[in-house]
Amino acid sequence: MRKILLLFALLLSLGAWAQNDALLEKANKARGEGGAQLAAFKKDLAGMWRKAKKEKDYVDILYAYYYAGDTHTADSLSAVINKKFSKGIFARSREMSRIYELSGAKDKENFYQSWIKKFPAKKLGNSQLYDEAAYQVALAYASEKNVAKATEYLHKINNDVWKCIASNSVGNALASKEMMEEAGAILKEGCEIADKVSLAGKENERKAVSKVYASYADWLAENGKDDEAWQLYTSKVFDKEGSAAYQKLAVEHGRVMQAWTWADNLLREGYGDKESDNVMKTVWQKVNGNLDGFDDYVKGINAARIDKMLEGIAQKMIDKPAPDFTLKDIDGNTVQLSKLRGKVVVLDFWATWCGPCKRSLPAMKMTVDKYKNDPDVVFLFIHTWERGTAEQANKDAKAYLHDHGFDEFHLVMDTVNPQTKKNDAVSAYGVDGIPAKFVIDKQGKIRFNISGFGGSDEDAVAELSAMIEMAKKNS
Repeated sequence: MRKILLLFALLLSLGAWAQNDALLEKANKARGEGGAQLAAFKKDLAGMWRKAKKEKDYVDILYAYYYAGDTHTADSLSAVINKKFSKGIFARSREMSRIYELSGAKDKENFYQSWIKKFPAKKLGNSQLYDEAAYQVALAYASEKNVAKATEYLHKINNDVWKCIASNSVGNALASKEMMEEAGAILKEGCEIADKVSLAGKENERKAVSKVYASYADWLAENGKDDEAWQLYTSKVFDKEGSAAYQKLAVEHGRVMQAWTWADNLLREGYGDKESDNVMKTVWQKVNGNLDGFDDYVKGINAARIDKMLEGIAQKMIDKPAPDFTLKDIDGNTVQLSKLRGKVVVLDFWATWCGPCKRSLPAMKMTVDKYKNDPDVVFLFIHTWERGTAEQANKDAKAYLHDHGFDEFHLVMDTVNPQTKKNDAVSAYGVDGIPAKFVIDKQGKIRFNISGFGGSDEDAVAELSAMIEMAKKNS
């Protein structure tokens, strides 16, 4: 995760330099050829490194190593560049990536202030990094309901495209905290900026800012301003078909079958929710005059979809030894996986900053409740890839579970090991994205691995339950 964030920051910084496309093309070609050709190319790079003088030359060589597939050498060289040019553009990018690891808004703001003082734009040249850093601070303050500070840092963003993107995120963050009036004001301001971009911007820029139109249209519809919302949907919002608020208004404007098709497809694919269900109910009642038969219709589709999904579960079964680990739970108790031998163990790697992880927790609660009286099934919710200190991660994880009614979850902390500098458990399981769930049988073998989260809670419960039952039978 840290490498991904660092690479993101470094890519943003490249706007200050033109990339050496010819060298990167050679690197790609050498990687494809492999063998002697790749070795010869790396030898040439080593010679170029010895002769390099300017920071840009060093960075070009560094990226050539990345493109050639030699990430080990590239990582080593990045540390050399960072030390040699400690206040240069490369160091600016590397240091900026630290802002993603901080959790509190005040911590992000303090970092931002010291960072721009150390790496002033007037000296190093402007970069999208400055806008991205301000955006991170603004979003953090919005998450803490501090509208004044969130607005202050929004206004520090210079690029109009970035400001639209940030306004969209900040507005939605405030709306999620039920600060609807403040959210609407920020989204409206974002639309006004988007108007300027749409008039003069390139196609990719117009697409980038279009999301703020969609968010503001949704906000208008959800706040009883139907006429304004419909006008915005039909004049400036490109990807409106996925909006439940738009589809609800579409019914009122005579587009009944359009709304029904949208909601019905979501239901059949397992992505329906309360909003799409409400659209279906509205259409059903409009066409039939009542809701007779609606619940049976929905139940029938759900049952058929889940039956089809379960048919393929057996083909997903694997047979791998489950790496052992020893961690502390939130109460300080030692949890060793091998001590749970003889039980089916479900591991759920998650984090408080991970949206899909949090969306999957209600389905996990339903599954935990289903097996709460089964002594042969154990669930471990392993918080990993913390941002900030281990102490803060412990506090945030425990608070999130408590605030959302998941107190019964056995919370285990996979914080960074001071010796290995890794989150040992998630690293041992080779996880490259969360949420990640593993079903381990009674003999200590991984039988199933699920990555990500999508679809309905009911589908997730049915799938995981089937995996648990198969793990029991195959133990």
